[in-house]
Amino acid sequence: MKKAPTQKNEQRLNFNRQKLNNSKPRSSSKLTKIPSKLKRVTGMLMAEPLDFISAQLKTHDRSLHSTVSTIQNKWGIQVCRRRIKRSGYMGVPTACCEYRILPDQYEKARKAMKRMK
Repeated sequence: MKKAPTQKNEQRLNFNRQKLNNSKPRSSSKLTKIPSKLKRVTGMLMAEPLDFISAQLKTHDRSLHSTVSTIQNKWGIQVCRRRIKRSGYMGVPTACCEYRILPDQYEKARKAMKRMK
C-alpha cells in the first residue's frame, strides 16, 4: 500500500525535477553543431596534405587511414597517397602515409561535404 506524499516529500520531488530541467543547456543546435569527422577531414585534405600525426593534432582523427577509406569508397572522392618518413617518438623516423585530395576532385568533394552528416 502506497503512502500519500507528504508536503515535505512533494517539495523535495519538485525541487529535484526543477533541478534536472534547469541542468540542460538551452541553445540552438545550429549554433553549436560541430562538423562530423568526415567533413573535417575532407576539408583539411582539400586544404593541405595530412599524415596520421598531423591529423590527430588538427582534426582529432586517430584513425586517418579508415576515414580516408570511407571518403574514397563511400563518397567516390579520389584521395592520393604518398609514403613518407616522419620523426616519431623520441625523434625516431617513422614510415607513414600522407594523404591529399587533388584539385580535380575538389568539386566532387564539395558536393559530398554538403551531403555528409
